[in-house]
Amino acid sequence: MFFLNISTIYFLYDCDFSL
Repeated sequence: MFFLNISTIYFLYDCDFSL
């Protein structure tokens, strides 16, 4: 569950950075 949470945060962070 923790790993999944980190993955989601990373994905959101990447999207924000891309934007």
